[in-house]
Amino acid sequence: MTPASPGSTPWGQSYRIAFFTLYGAAILAAGAWLFSCIHSVAPDSRAVVFQFGRPIRVANAGLLFAWPHPVNSIELVPAAERILERDVAVLRRDQQLEQINNWERDGDAGAGAGYLLTGDEGVVQLDVRVFWRVSDPVRFALQRAHIAPLIDRLTERAAAVVCMERGLDAILVARPESRQNDRHSAEERIRLRSDFRHNMAQSLAQMAASGNDPGIVIERVDIVSSLPANAVAAFNAVLTASQQADKEIASARTAATLLSQQAQQQADRTIQQAEAGRQETLAKANVDTRTILQLAQTRRDGSDGGLLLRLWRDAVSRILSQAGQVITVAPRRRQPPDPPGPSTPAGHAAGQREITMSQSCSHGHIHFSNHLQTPAEQRRMARRLTLAMITIGLLLLSLLWRARGAGSAGDRRYSGRRGLAAGCRAGYFAPAGTACCIRISTG
Repeated sequence: MTPASPGSTPWGQSYRIAFFTLYGAAILAAGAWLFSCIHSVAPDSRAVVFQFGRPIRVANAGLLFAWPHPVNSIELVPAAERILERDVAVLRRDQQLEQINNWERDGDAGAGAGYLLTGDEGVVQLDVRVFWRVSDPVRFALQRAHIAPLIDRLTERAAAVVCMERGLDAILVARPESRQNDRHSAEERIRLRSDFRHNMAQSLAQMAASGNDPGIVIERVDIVSSLPANAVAAFNAVLTASQQADKEIASARTAATLLSQQAQQQADRTIQQAEAGRQETLAKANVDTRTILQLAQTRRDGSDGGLLLRLWRDAVSRILSQAGQVITVAPRRRQPPDPPGPSTPAGHAAGQREITMSQSCSHGHIHFSNHLQTPAEQRRMARRLTLAMITIGLLLLSLLWRARGAGSAGDRRYSGRRGLAAGCRAGYFAPAGTACCIRISTG
């Protein structure tokens, strides 16, 4: 009987199977370990290779070959062209109230949570979104866990600084009725985002100068500004009141302009009427003084030709035409101590010598008589004659006064009394030498 081989025994077969199993598992593990050094980097990412915890190189998108762990470790970071967004929630009121105890919410801490104070002592809320990218992959990979809190702190600091440097109207249109809401305020609102980003960039530059560069760059900042909820109604009420005031001011200006136009029209109409009245008065004065000016010119030239007498007669005719009756009588003559009465032959003859001349006028008659009267009648007739002569004289003086600049000094010495006497002597009223008294009766 031959002895059996070791591999043919049950124990030998068991050892053989276990060996080949362990050998295959080792080969598979070695293959997996070898294939784990191949990494795929996405197009929007980069890879930082760490060798025993120390960064040794940065790989771009594609296939990356590195020693498997624990020799090398790979960390993917965003590419330089990839823009990341961070919604800063720490500036919101609800987020800040969650960090305050319940017994402190009714105090100053709860009242001012989420609000920022402006340079003109206003209050505003800001909702900020920060857009950033990775500039240094190695530094970013080393501080990756601290990037989000860093952006929040930089945003809080920039918000406080920017709001403190400008007023409420330079952040949002809260008071359009204010005079400060001008073009300068509009430009400040446009520069708000750029100033915000510039402030955050300055903070990052200061960190880089101190050796704490986080490896990020701020690309853009979006800001949504708003008023506190309990202040919106008050601002709306002020805006409504200001708009109503502007409307009333515009209506008042319109009414004032209308009244001014009406007053100007009335003034122009009054001026035109006054100018027309002036021209009419001037024309009438020229017509009224034309005759006197002609008389003055003829007197200066010495070629009167009876013009003065004709003018005097025309004037006296117009005056006496207003009377009901004009009677001329002979002047008083020297009578003997006992004048003959009407019953005597002499008185009867005198009464028979009465000469009555009647001249038709526009409103009455002019009678010329040549009879003797008693002394009482003669005195009464003299008083009436005096009044008539004064009236005629005043008329002539007024006419001569209008022509005082054109007449000579010699023209002014003619008075109403002499003109009337000249008319009597010329025989206009009665035959020459017979009448020098005028009786005027308006009956």
